Amino acid sequence: MREIEFRGKKENDEKWLYGDLSYGGPENNHKKFASINIWEDGLKVGYVVKQETIGQYTGLKDKNGKMIYEGDIIKFIYENKEKIRAIVFEKGEFLAKDDTTAFGPTFRHIRLCSNIEVIGNIYDNPESLKVAAQEGHQETMLPAAE
Repeated sequence: MREIEFRGKKENDEKWLYGDLSYGGPENNHKKFASINIWEDGLKVGYVVKQETIGQYTGLKDKNGKMIYEGDIIKFIYENKEKIRAIVFEKGEFLAKDDTTAFGPTFRHIRLCSNIEVIGNIYDNPESLKVAAQEGHQETMLPAAE
């Protein structure tokens, strides 16, 4: 069974929270909000999170066992090239996209890549994709295996 989980940054202290997602409002003059719901001491508690930071778990883990979420920046090897991409959800599927191209390898292809590693996320490390593009890491050719 596929594990469904979300993450988001807590609105008041920037802490990442992981759990179920729910939306509320607008009612009684309150604005619309999103919350991540987690279990604490046997009770399910919802915390308001910044909507722009919400990301869903992709169902994949990196080479270190870290769960890969929408919004993560990953480094991987594909067709003998090292690539750095951000995980996005578009048109019903997760994609690995960079800062300069509209499409990257789809997650169907990501499963075939080796050495996938989460190296950050677009919220805490937005510069990672730009630096990678400037340094040429998005299309770095690796030496052939001997």
